[in-house]
Amino acid sequence: MSQDLDFIKQELIHCEEFSSPFDIDINSYVKYITLKNKQEYFYSGGKYIGMRENQIILQTDKTKLYVPLTLKNPDGSILYKTRLFVVNEDSQESSLKTSQHYESIIQTQQSIIETLTQKIKQFSDQNQELKTKQYKYEEVIRKLMEERKTYK
Repeated sequence: MSQDLDFIKQELIHCEEFSSPFDIDINSYVKYITLKNKQEYFYSGGKYIGMRENQIILQTDKTKLYVPLTLKNPDGSILYKTRLFVVNEDSQESSLKTSQHYESIIQTQQSIIETLTQKIKQFSDQNQELKTKQYKYEEVIRKLMEERKTYK
């Protein structure tokens, strides 16, 4: 049971609101908001297993929940109607597949980055060796040019 709006928004991301319990399939996971002590509370719910007069029956790991669909005034008028949310398993599976797809892309890109980093290091080392050789050759050429000047 919660009144934390951020928590509730997070819990309802993959859910669809149903106005009638007759539209809910058996074994669907149902979350709900109802009135308790004159305040609205969100409940994580359970699996929908049936109905009885003005109640839906949800099964949790531990027990059965009997959730009132409407709360009525003593004169019979409706005071409050419970809001029912069914977890959309297709969007959860889709979200999981999308997540796995992005994870695969990230791993591939990471592998490419590591390979390119190794190549850059290898080329950098080769470049340094070539610069060192070039410097040595330039020194030899300078010395030869100096010697040549002295012989003339």
